[in-house]
Amino acid sequence: MEAPPERLRRWIPKGTPLYRAAGCPDCAMTGYRGRFSILEILTMTPELERLIAAGEAANRIAEAAQRGGMKSLWDSGLAHVARGESTLDELTRVVDIPDEPEAPAPPVKRASRTDGVHITVPAEPAAPVSTVFDLLEESAPPARRSGAHGQPASKVLLVDDEDSLRTVMRDLLERDGYDVTEARDGVQALDQVDRVGPDIIVLV
Repeated sequence: MEAPPERLRRWIPKGTPLYRAAGCPDCAMTGYRGRFSILEILTMTPELERLIAAGEAANRIAEAAQRGGMKSLWDSGLAHVARGESTLDELTRVVDIPDEPEAPAPPVKRASRTDGVHITVPAEPAAPVSTVFDLLEESAPPARRSGAHGQPASKVLLVDDEDSLRTVMRDLLERDGYDVTEARDGVQALDQVDRVGPDIIVLV
């Protein structure tokens, strides 16, 4: 077991046992054997639909998704590390470490000059910006009734740049009654969000 590096300690609860890959003949001296998935699943909400329709920046959309309960690839991988199923070295090899949260910017101040005396005036707060957007309603196609107990199938958008893995995931999801649409990259994914309006987005 080992202690986490300083830059990772804010994600690791104190006292969590961490392991290091040692290697043995059974794992070809790599310290690892087998594979498992780390998942980032985005469930579409009215708030996310409004942000996407308004063309908001990706970081604002991601923040809204996380407020709605979405776990990132980092969170998913960290859970496996905390359970002793992998190592921090392996997690940081495949997933970028999240950026440190930025400190709020100090309020901007204006300075004015009166008879040689400098007066500092606090900046006035900006007028609130409305975040309510009207969405155009489109007639929905007939629901596919292949879900459990004859219910409409949930629409899943599957995003991955590896064709073979995407095919396997699609087969598994469709076998469970999901209506699956595929995208190879982020550009295709955004296009499919507009076209299909998925209930769930799976990033593999």
